[in-house]
Amino acid sequence: MTQTTRTSLAMKLALLLDEVGRKERAGERIQFSTIRGLLGEQRVMMMPSVKHHHEAALPRRDDEPERVRTTVVLEVTLIDAESNEQIGSRWIGQAIDAPEVSYEKAITNALDDFLRKTFLTMAANDEVEVANDDLALEAATAATHAARTSSSGAA
Repeated sequence: MTQTTRTSLAMKLALLLDEVGRKERAGERIQFSTIRGLLGEQRVMMMPSVKHHHEAALPRRDDEPERVRTTVVLEVTLIDAESNEQIGSRWIGQAIDAPEVSYEKAITNALDDFLRKTFLTMAANDEVEVANDDLALEAATAATHAARTSSSGAA
């Protein structure tokens, strides 16, 4: 008879977080499919459920297409298939787009936020934002240095 060791859901998520870190250090880009695969290896299911949503039409000019702002409250439950242990949390997602796609985009944004913050990953567009922040910091530092140099030269 084979004895199996059961691991708590929290321990499985800690192991998953460690694996995500290893993959990122190795240069692998972490995507939804990567995390879904790692959850599956740990026998953890992810069950998202929309708990509330609100849609508001945005003002527009005659030549503009109709757009709405959709806000969703998404409850994401992680379930250990071996022990039935569960952890749930709520996330808010928002999107502004055409009425037929705004709802789905808001759900995607909430789920993306959950995955990035829970598993401490960086989205593809975050690297662009970090690079832009670095450039802005360099420019501000150069401007401050130039201002100090010119004011100390005038004294």
